[in-house]
Amino acid sequence: MKTIETPLTFVLIILCFGFTYKIYNDQVNLDEEKDKIEERKSKTISIEVDHDSDPKTTTAVVTVSSHLKEGTDEGDKITYSWKKDNGDIIWMDGEKKSVMSFEAKAGEYEFTVTATDNYKASSSENVIVLINEEPNETPIPIINYGKEESTVAVKKSPEKEAPADVEPVVMDTLAVPAPVAE
Repeated sequence: MKTIETPLTFVLIILCFGFTYKIYNDQVNLDEEKDKIEERKSKTISIEVDHDSDPKTTTAVVTVSSHLKEGTDEGDKITYSWKKDNGDIIWMDGEKKSVMSFEAKAGEYEFTVTATDNYKASSSENVIVLINEEPNETPIPIINYGKEESTVAVKKSPEKEAPADVEPVVMDTLAVPAPVAE
């Protein structure tokens, strides 16, 4: 029996070590993925199309600006270059300036801005602009089913002509009995 226990113990130790290593490696990979997600979130600007009560309005105008990190050599002439990495935009302005504007529909847009000094040294940074669709709350009618009577507004036509600067709307109230529980 002793001859079987020693190799079996050895195999179990190796399996446990391999399993532990796999769990550790999976955790490291998971942590790296979380870091990438957090970095992407930190570079994302999220906006939404303004609610203007017009369902045909489906675009937003976005302005993104870039500035130099503190400590950059003062006095150097800096040129900027914006490049659209993905997404269809309607127009873009300021591709050679520190401030860039564009118009687009709801979606995700990624840009790279490159700053180059007069010595031809350059560095780039990415930004992700997430344009959300125009917000719209669903209208929810509320009916009062309490013991008191509910009221419904009924439009009556005015008896005589209203002055030109006054909207001719007269509202009257019609009593509606509350439903009776069976």
